[in-house]
Amino acid sequence: MKHYHNRFLENIKNQLVRWDEVSHIPHQDVYRFLHSIQGTSGILGLQDISNKAAALVQSLQEESERVWSPDEVKKYCLELLQLCYTFEVDSTIEAQLNTEVRINKNAPVILVVDDDAAFLMVVKQALEEEGWQVVPKTDIKRAVQSFYEIQPDCILVDVYMKNETGFELLDFFEEQSKNSFIPTMMISMDHSKKTRLMAYEKGADDFLTKDMEMDELVIRIKRQLVRKKKVDQLLLVDELTKVYNRKFLTQMYPTLLANQTLHEGRSCLAVVDLDHFKNVNDSFGHIVGDKVLQTFAQFLSRNLRKEDFICRYGGEEFVLLFSNLSIEEAERSVNELREQFSMLLFDGGTEKFSCTFSTGLVEIKDVSVEIDQWVDLADDALYVAKESGRNRVKVHQGSSAIGSHRTDLKIAVVDDDPIARVVVKNTITSLVEEMNVRCSVETFSDGQDFVDSNFHQHPAPCIVILDGVMPGLDGLEVLKHIRSLSTSDQYKVIMLTSRQTPDDIAKALHLGADDYMIKPFYNQELMDRVEKWISRSSYRKA
Repeated sequence: MKHYHNRFLENIKNQLVRWDEVSHIPHQDVYRFLHSIQGTSGILGLQDISNKAAALVQSLQEESERVWSPDEVKKYCLELLQLCYTFEVDSTIEAQLNTEVRINKNAPVILVVDDDAAFLMVVKQALEEEGWQVVPKTDIKRAVQSFYEIQPDCILVDVYMKNETGFELLDFFEEQSKNSFIPTMMISMDHSKKTRLMAYEKGADDFLTKDMEMDELVIRIKRQLVRKKKVDQLLLVDELTKVYNRKFLTQMYPTLLANQTLHEGRSCLAVVDLDHFKNVNDSFGHIVGDKVLQTFAQFLSRNLRKEDFICRYGGEEFVLLFSNLSIEEAERSVNELREQFSMLLFDGGTEKFSCTFSTGLVEIKDVSVEIDQWVDLADDALYVAKESGRNRVKVHQGSSAIGSHRTDLKIAVVDDDPIARVVVKNTITSLVEEMNVRCSVETFSDGQDFVDSNFHQHPAPCIVILDGVMPGLDGLEVLKHIRSLSTSDQYKVIMLTSRQTPDDIAKALHLGADDYMIKPFYNQELMDRVEKWISRSSYRKA
């Protein structure tokens, strides 16, 4: 029966391929196509597919003068094609995999650097079963580049690789740790005392042996992630108010606003200052003053959107960062907060009192400008608010801010499987709409079409979902072409491969693949990875 199932799906794909080569499709051909699917799938026991095809047939007239385009047919049959795609994957993967390998967009990112592809494959599978995203790299240069782009939560590095050692990476990571804590773990078959001491001396947080059982490796990585969370709390959270501190703002600003180039709206920054706060300390004491600061910080945290950020900048001054929000919307939001906060009453012991705050607001039009410059402009507006009587919001009206130019994200799906192309494109389109990302999605039936297309040939970040085995120009050849371009850094490549040998996967990674998935897989797994790249990666402007 499996043989007949495969033949049935192959016939559907072949028909879609033939229709891709014409501009017009007679209505009778579409009707017969759906009618055939209805009957054949019913005979084969594929009842869901048969029922969907029957519903589509019933909504069509058998006789019609209508002429269809290939895109119109695919759109009309989309739900049916999704059922075919799901069945094809379900027939070769146990359904349990769908929940085991799901990656939460807020889950840790683990950078694994090793030129041993077989080891990379084993580690990647084990760690992704924990719901973590694993970024595999086979050389130091690409590992360093990935470090800047994805900001990993933990790093696992092989000691000895071809023509280089992981110790060189340790020096780099140790330098980066001056600004943030990212646990680095060394792993090797050589666990001699000399090698272990050198690893610890260079700054490794742990040393593992490659013959270690995988469950122990997972536990030790989990332990490092717990340490990182605790250290981050100490380094980046203000002890009194429990919101982020000024160091967090400076350190994370590029990441927090990197997605501005992908979003329809702009971002805004506000400097917020409690009015006459010195009088609170003088009249009621510093304990009461601390309570006011704590209440104010938590009030802002509770009432901001989840995508906005707050940090204590110093004293009674806070900075708010609004993502994907126009200056008008930000001004309205802060004014609502200001009115609500002014109605809160504080206990001063001898009397009740209220507080107000003033705000300076600026629109961020270019994320390449340092955060301090935007704070200065918002602070200028804050000064105007104070001089105008306090308890108000003022927007910076000067021309000091540099105009922005957004770069849209592009996602290319390169696969010779017509059902996969339709389903993946539709799912990605829904994903980016949900994420409110400025994005164009295009499909290509073979590698040469993608290489020759001008869709991606101008400066813009581009995620390429690339099938490894295609007729004509092979996926690996396309990958090699991408990495030969002067604009190679703008591409993130996820290889889809049915080649499960370590040598083939090693070749893809050496050529510059950023991630890989072994066919067949659930569509949702791919979407999780795409969402993770969009959420975590810092796309540089052209």
